[in-house]
Amino acid sequence: MSKKKNLRGKKRSKQKKSSRRKVSGVPFWRQPVFLGLLIALSAFIGMLLFSRIPSPEEVAPTPQIVKEISLTDLRVEVESLLWRLGLKPEDVNQQPSEGVLDLRVKGDFPDEQQVIGFDERLQALSTQLRVESYPPRRELRVFSGPALTVRLRFLAPSLQPADPGPAVTIIMDDIGRSLDKVRRVLALEQPVTLAILPSTPYAQRSAELAHDEGREVMVHIPMEPQGYPAIEPGRDALLLEHSAWEIERRLKYMFQRIPYAVGGNNHMGSRYTEYDAGMRSVGEFLRERGFLFVDSRTTGKTLAEQTMQELGVPSVSRDVFLDNNQDVELIRREIRRLATLSKRYGLAVGICHPHPETIEALQLELPQLAHEGVRFVSITEAVRVAQSRGN
Repeated sequence: MSKKKNLRGKKRSKQKKSSRRKVSGVPFWRQPVFLGLLIALSAFIGMLLFSRIPSPEEVAPTPQIVKEISLTDLRVEVESLLWRLGLKPEDVNQQPSEGVLDLRVKGDFPDEQQVIGFDERLQALSTQLRVESYPPRRELRVFSGPALTVRLRFLAPSLQPADPGPAVTIIMDDIGRSLDKVRRVLALEQPVTLAILPSTPYAQRSAELAHDEGREVMVHIPMEPQGYPAIEPGRDALLLEHSAWEIERRLKYMFQRIPYAVGGNNHMGSRYTEYDAGMRSVGEFLRERGFLFVDSRTTGKTLAEQTMQELGVPSVSRDVFLDNNQDVELIRREIRRLATLSKRYGLAVGICHPHPETIEALQLELPQLAHEGVRFVSITEAVRVAQSRGN
């Protein structure tokens, strides 16, 4: 009997303990997890509720309306600048250029304070407008965002007489492979403009040496020739298959490689310069950045200079290749012919290459022609001469 009573007592104690554990309705080992889930759920609901209420900082600002500036508005400010410079209507000649107010002005280039004042007045019209000054080229340009809208080209007083005298420009192509040849050309008293191939090992250094001597440089832009790909124009050349975006990318790279460049001319390109769409892409790149272009005329069907003129890019064309025959006396004869053309037309542009015979012919002939009154000028000056003559 006593054993039965003990067994019943143990069962009752177990039942009491188990009933105490089941009071909450959830097993004891699960209670912390349950509480954690409740807390996480509450936090999530709170985040949803508060995310729907916009804070004062998140209220979208009222969009600013940018006033569209017309060429008429810009013309008023341009005429105001010219009036402040003391110029008369007959001193200003507008050039045909689609979407750009392109003016040639007979007068002195504005000083720094006048340019700053002009820029401030344009800023009052629109913060999208900015003025860029190019004193060496005697040009002011107004941009609306990235787009060129106004170009003012001031003709130097020395270029305004009817006959300033014959001028010759000599460009030496294919520069960048030898610094010794660059130094020999820069040692000439008469200026020779260097056209530097971007992919050559001494491209940048050649440009720096020329700049130190006060000489101008251009980018010698490789372009697709007739006979491509059998005839290779070089690395990063512009090809007919390229899109406008790819052309701009390659040109940016070339001009970054050659500091102080004032413009470019074509290397080869007998096929590319016949390609209207491609040359327009090149011209738009040059126009937006204030560069000039020289048509090397590697084909009789070239569209280069015509396209540049239509786009308002300062440009001239090559008249004579000086060293098709690498013989000193024959090269001297071609230099003389170039000088004769300059006397007939007022300006002549010759292109040559850094052959030893060419450099020797230049050393012999240029001082003699200068003594006879022929002016040897940089390519920038040549473009201004052409503009002053209405070429």
